[in-house]
Amino acid sequence: MHVQEGRVLLPAAAAALVLLADLVGFVEGPIESAPAAVEPAPPVIPAPPPLTRAEIFAQLPVNGWVPVFIPTAAVIRAGMAVPTTTAGYNPNLTFTFDDCGDPATVGAIVDVLQQSQRQALFFITGQCRDRYPWLIPQLQAAGQLTCNHTYSHPDLRRLSNAAIRAEIAAGVLAGCPYFRPPYGGWDGPRGRIALIAAQFGLRVLLWDVDTRDWAGAGAATMVAAVRARGGVVLFHLHGLHTLEAVQALA
Repeated sequence: MHVQEGRVLLPAAAAALVLLADLVGFVEGPIESAPAAVEPAPPVIPAPPPLTRAEIFAQLPVNGWVPVFIPTAAVIRAGMAVPTTTAGYNPNLTFTFDDCGDPATVGAIVDVLQQSQRQALFFITGQCRDRYPWLIPQLQAAGQLTCNHTYSHPDLRRLSNAAIRAEIAAGVLAGCPYFRPPYGGWDGPRGRIALIAAQFGLRVLLWDVDTRDWAGAGAATMVAAVRARGGVVLFHLHGLHTLEAVQALA
């Protein structure tokens, strides 16, 4: 028999009350919360590949006020001199690039040179430098040599000494010791062109192989000529198939 607040409870009633209390305690007791949902990790997005120099060069500014003279095949054919070269095969290849060209193409050539760890000589005209004011610093940053090719690409054999001097002075003077007269036209190692170039600390450098990219020669033809002769190779930045030939030779 149980007593609850002055009341006498029968054993059955007391048992029912105890059971009810247990049930209430179960319901009113602490309720365990469900574990928090785990947010899935965000997907890993790979970084985009770095831009190539072809892509970078194509986006850089152009000074449209500066025209650039690009000689046609007919003009080059009429004025091109045949330099005196040493007979035989020279296994040491030196790539040289003359004049000016489309920025994307120039950048693509630099990309190939860098991938193959090859240093070349870029004979850029002063007009090209002024039209693309970022070009010389970009070429130098890529480890390439930037050399003098006069300002406007005239045939120096037809100019006065003063005019020759002015053309060289207005051209690229960026630490390269070499000078290439347009069309390879000069009057010999003791002539006035070489002597005037020497006043600027420059030495005339011509070539062993004319790839004739200026005439539209195909890449396979150029590659065969270079591999047969070696030595200093003449390319042009405006050649139709120059990039393809450089890619094959790299």
